Amino acid sequence: MKLSRTIFFFIIAIFLCVLPYNDSLAENNNEKKISDANHQAKPVTDIEEQEKPAKPLAKNSNKTVFEIPIKGNIEKGLAFFVYRSIKAAEDADADAIILNITTFGGGLEAAVQIRDYLIETEVPTYAFINKTRAISAGALIAIATKEIYMAEGSSIGDALPIQMMPGGQPKEAPRKIVDYLRKEFRATAERNGHPPDIAEAMVDPEIEIEGIKKKGTILALTTKEAIKYKLAKDTAESLEELLEKIGLKGATVHRTKLSFAEKLARLISSPSYSWIFLAIGIVGIYTEIKTPGFGVPGMLGMTFLVMFFWGHNIAGLTGYEEVILFILGVVLLLLEVFVIPGFGVTGFTGIVCIVASFIMAMFKFPPEDFPFSITRLTLPMRSMALSTIAIGVSGYFIFKYLPKTSLWSKLSLEKAFDSDKGFTSAETHSELVGKIGVAASPIRPAGTMLLDNRRIDVISEGDFIDRDSEIIITAVQGAKVTVKPVK
Repeated sequence: MKLSRTIFFFIIAIFLCVLPYNDSLAENNNEKKISDANHQAKPVTDIEEQEKPAKPLAKNSNKTVFEIPIKGNIEKGLAFFVYRSIKAAEDADADAIILNITTFGGGLEAAVQIRDYLIETEVPTYAFINKTRAISAGALIAIATKEIYMAEGSSIGDALPIQMMPGGQPKEAPRKIVDYLRKEFRATAERNGHPPDIAEAMVDPEIEIEGIKKKGTILALTTKEAIKYKLAKDTAESLEELLEKIGLKGATVHRTKLSFAEKLARLISSPSYSWIFLAIGIVGIYTEIKTPGFGVPGMLGMTFLVMFFWGHNIAGLTGYEEVILFILGVVLLLLEVFVIPGFGVTGFTGIVCIVASFIMAMFKFPPEDFPFSITRLTLPMRSMALSTIAIGVSGYFIFKYLPKTSLWSKLSLEKAFDSDKGFTSAETHSELVGKIGVAASPIRPAGTMLLDNRRIDVISEGDFIDRDSEIIITAVQGAKVTVKPVK
């Protein structure tokens, strides 16, 4: 049966997409190797295939530095990339990790996750803010490094947590979140020898520091101010200058890059785009179910739904639980359609499971010490609302206008093997066409009708038909009897 085959392949693909992500494969991306001697990039090399550098016999010889870009929005996909890059640096026995930071901030949980990765590593870490900015979540990431270097014209701070309200308007986060983040900034600063009062003042408008920050404002510092107040170690106008100041002049620098999979995962897990993958996936599967055969709509739908779960899995949002919940919902719906008469608790529970799996894939409960707010569900619910609207609108236009196009003939089986062309079956009931009977069972899309005290196995033209509904036989092809409701 076409529906069963579609679901089978889809379930297999879903399980494959959430297999534990292979770090070694993720690390198999190309890195540029540069030398301070000539400032020119050498041929691309693979981090995994390089031998670990031997311990130097002389100062600055055979030193290895990993440069990790922190650019754009801070979110779960970026956190995974940072984790993978730090692990590669540890495996290579690197002498330093430099974060090249350019960001206006992003997700608080992702920033805290990156902060933890930086604190846990034994490789010395440095932040480099190169004529750019480390704002909000970027400031926490910078403070999580051992030393901060800034080029002239850079800035750091302004980390007051903001929440997006249902109407899309930004609003200052509840006090408990501000207090939590303030302590996170302070603890991180204390651990790395940065001034904790300065770090706290970047988060909490209630903090006042005489001569530096007034109450009711949020602290943000320029390069000169950050050095003056001992948050930044020194200035650095280039990576080469930074290497010289940390005693690693002439070191080999590996610039880690996002792999294609990580770039795609960042796109899919972004609330701005995740609903598109969800909508296309559902519309594709539904269109496939409504059309004969297995073709483009089914493959497209399966691909986008697999990408939806896979992207959120790479971003650390989805595990086996969400996928199992989704499959459970599909199974319950199939039972409701083909086994259990009527539409009741089983079908409703199946729908709830499917919707819940989508929301859970876009939402992850915070750590135990992280304050929870119902507004955290705003983005997942917005994505669900957008995908629902997109599904409704696209579904309407597809089934209203697609059958009238030439494309429909490629998606559906139009060639008929009629008896007047010499095709016959073992048994035919062509005399039944036009006869009216009653549905003896729900027809979804297969069922039984009662005609002149005869029970006949039938299939609907597409719509689900309730028991006891008056139906008419529209076509008979061999043993296949097609019906539709009498209107």
